Amino acid sequence: MGYTIMAFVRLAYPSGNYKPFHDLLDVVPEVVEAHHVTGDDCFIMKVIARSMPDLERITGKLATLGGITTSVVYSSPLPARRISASLECD
Repeated sequence: MGYTIMAFVRLAYPSGNYKPFHDLLDVVPEVVEAHHVTGDDCFIMKVIARSMPDLERITGKLATLGGITTSVVYSSPLPARRISASLECD
């Protein structure tokens, strides 16, 4: 599909009214995951892009809501892991 860049974007959201954030997620399909987290940032998002200018366009939209920090993924030595039954606690 041409999405060769993946990044994690952290958003420091300035208010407790999350509707504008949810509305933006509805119109930015390149945000493929979003997590509300503790700490200095309110949200961490996984973003995919076709190019660096495309990533800049996407993060520009996200930055309209608050301060962002972007970390571009170099590689993914463990892209996903499923929990097996053998790892369950007794």
